[in-house]
Amino acid sequence: MEITGACNLRCRMCLVRYAPAVGRGEGALDLEEFLELVDSLPHLRKLTLQGLGEPLLSPHLLEMVSHAAARGARVGFSTNGTLLDGATAERLIAAGLSWLHVSLDGATAATYEDVRHGTALRPRPGQFERVMANLRGLIRAARRGLIEPARAGGVRGHAPQRGRARAARGARRRDRHR
Repeated sequence: MEITGACNLRCRMCLVRYAPAVGRGEGALDLEEFLELVDSLPHLRKLTLQGLGEPLLSPHLLEMVSHAAARGARVGFSTNGTLLDGATAERLIAAGLSWLHVSLDGATAATYEDVRHGTALRPRPGQFERVMANLRGLIRAARRGLIEPARAGGVRGHAPQRGRARAARGARRRDRHR
C-alpha cells in the first residue's frame, strides 16, 4: 500500500527523479482512508507500506504501523535509511513494526553516493556515513530484544566489501536456508 509519494532523494534509477516533487502532506495517504481500508480486510496478515515515496516521510506512519499490527498483521516497509535515526527506529519497533528493509546501493561511500542523489540531483557527501550510523542505531534498537536484525543482502559489484559493510553495521550472519 503506497502511503506517500514524497521522497527526500532523487536516485538515479528511480522514477521519482523524473517526476515533479511531491510535498510531505500533499503526497500522503489520509489516515482515515488507511484505517478504513485496513479495517475492511479482516484476514490481512501482512502489510507492506511501500510505493515510490519514502515511507518515513508519511506523517501518519507510526499510527499506521500501530493500527495494522494491533489487527494482527505483520507490518513493514523499505526505506532509503537517511531519516531512520535511533529514536525513529525505537518508535517504529514500539509501534509494532515486524520487518524493515534498508536500501543500501553500494558498499562504499563513492558507489552509494553515485546512485543515491539528493533533491538537487547530485550526490550528498556524508550521506553514506549517516545511513550507516542509522543502521547501527536500528541494530541497537533491535538487539534490545524487540526484533532481530536480518542478514544483509547482496550489493552488486561489491562482494569483498560487503562483509566489511555488514560488520560495520553490526549485522550477524544468518543461514540462507532458515
